[in-house]
Amino acid sequence: MIASQPRGYAAKAPPQDIDFAYYDEAYFYGAGYRDYDRESPPRKLEFFSQAIEAAVRNVDRPRVLDVGCAFGRLLAGLPPYFDRVGTDVSTYALEEARRYVYGVRFVQAELPPESLGHFDAISAFDVLDAVADPRAMLERLASMLTPHGEFVAVVPVYDGPFGPAQSLLNDLPTRRHRLSRRAWLDLIGDAFEVQDWIGIFRLLPPAGPYVHVPTRALRAAAPAILVRARRKAR
Repeated sequence: MIASQPRGYAAKAPPQDIDFAYYDEAYFYGAGYRDYDRESPPRKLEFFSQAIEAAVRNVDRPRVLDVGCAFGRLLAGLPPYFDRVGTDVSTYALEEARRYVYGVRFVQAELPPESLGHFDAISAFDVLDAVADPRAMLERLASMLTPHGEFVAVVPVYDGPFGPAQSLLNDLPTRRHRLSRRAWLDLIGDAFEVQDWIGIFRLLPPAGPYVHVPTRALRAAAPAILVRARRKAR
């Protein structure tokens, strides 16, 4: 639960802690995601990979942490000379990741342990709204970022013209924190210096490919946003 709710926080209270056993195979294929594979097409993963690679373009051998890495597919697509680490709460997903993804360290945790060290880029795609305490998560990640590192996050937002539809589509116990885009920007801005943000239109239709369209022009209306931020000067 967020200690102090930023402007735009949805009225629906998040549930109590969810047993991590909930994130089993059924969660990724029906109970949580309708179909994780269809909702994670190569072009979406490539878009996220490009965001991470842009964040570390001036680092020779960057360390990258992906929070909520699931099956590790995003990390698998990054250059092999990156020092890649992924964290997730799902035993099932991490077992699959360790089976099929090589050269990546996987750690089971919701809040990444500080013992993992510092990273040049940290990503959290569709994670912050699902953790127990987003503020604590953001503060931990900020402390693990190198002085010139970058944080990249994607979150669903519940304001704008698609807010009501978003609430219906994401009516899941794991969607604990339903904030507006301004509330997320303020919350992330408490821990980081926000550099930029864009919108993302996304939808899994009953048939056909997953829709994933980044937009700057319509970022105030999109049902999700991508935020780029840096560690605050100390």
